[in-house]
Amino acid sequence: MWGCHPYVIQGGQVGARLIADNGDEICLYDLGPGESFGETALLDGGPRIADFVALTPCTLRLLEREDFLTFLTDNPSSLKSLLLLLGRRVRRLTQGLQSAGLLNTCDLK
Repeated sequence: MWGCHPYVIQGGQVGARLIADNGDEICLYDLGPGESFGETALLDGGPRIADFVALTPCTLRLLEREDFLTFLTDNPSSLKSLLLLLGRRVRRLTQGLQSAGLLNTCDLK
């Protein structure tokens, strides 16, 4: 696992995982080159909400929060891309939890 910083994957495969209260590992999704993880930390400065593990040897690029916020200020059109990325990630997480039987869709009403 890596610290609380967000990263972009330049090479290799990374898996997003949750550890259940009973110790079971829940596979949420896998990521590859060009994808990123830890975006929530870019937005709120807090820790990641899932664990990430290298599935193969990886090359990663660290994103610093202050650099990212400066980039967004200088490039406001990039906010649309960020919102799309986060929307897809929420959808992927929700679908993964439903598939694992951990999310009762009746609770979403």
